[in-house]
Amino acid sequence: TGGDDGTARVWDAVTGQQRGAVTGHGGPVLAVAIAPDGSWVASAAIDGTARIWDAVTGEQLAVLTGHRRWVDAMAVSPDGGSIATVSIDHTARIWDVVTGQVQALMRVEDSLLGCAWLGGSGLVVVGKAGLYLFDFLTA
Repeated sequence: TGGDDGTARVWDAVTGQQRGAVTGHGGPVLAVAIAPDGSWVASAAIDGTARIWDAVTGEQLAVLTGHRRWVDAMAVSPDGGSIATVSIDHTARIWDVVTGQVQALMRVEDSLLGCAWLGGSGLVVVGKAGLYLFDFLTA
């Protein structure tokens, strides 16, 4: 879960106990996601960044910067190699998990509020101006 203090907290779903916490964002955390294999956790915040953390040690592995406003939502690709983020800055970005670099950037008419992967190459994005479906060609 996200905290108002820039802390992302990890909870055990069975016991309800906090398992860990990571800090580093410059404001409230708005979204969290976990790798399919559970090896890393990602968080996104009002400071316009997304961050990738080692799930065991809590070490920050990458800071994903580029959004000009806060990041409302994020989604991890089914293969765990990419993270999609959407922002009120009217952009959706696809990030490479290993390098932390932007793989794709899409700009739309208004603020974006949510996203979800469709298979390995499609991304559904919802925003104030409607619903978008992006399909990425792979080499």
